[in-house]
Amino acid sequence: MLDAARVAGADVLLLAGDVFDHNRVPLEFIDRAARLLGDAGVPVVILPGNHDCLTPNSVYRRGGLADPANVQVLGITVDEAVEFAELELEIWGRPHLDHAD
Repeated sequence: MLDAARVAGADVLLLAGDVFDHNRVPLEFIDRAARLLGDAGVPVVILPGNHDCLTPNSVYRRGGLADPANVQVLGITVDEAVEFAELELEIWGRPHLDHAD
């Protein structure tokens, strides 16, 4: 997806749910994903899905996935919305908080 966003000249990359299949991903995978997203060259917005929901042991809480300056994780770095005024764009979403919601 990162390559496709670059080729397409995307202004923003939205990852809408289930970036990971589950929250039991090894920390080295999370860190590698954070590095790749940080090097994406575009803002990245992630909406946690039902597979990688925001439980206490979530991939978004355990690793540095939300650390790169260009990455916003709904429910972690922002509540429910990210605004890109220069693009006249607002991305809104409600992240899954657990596997039952």
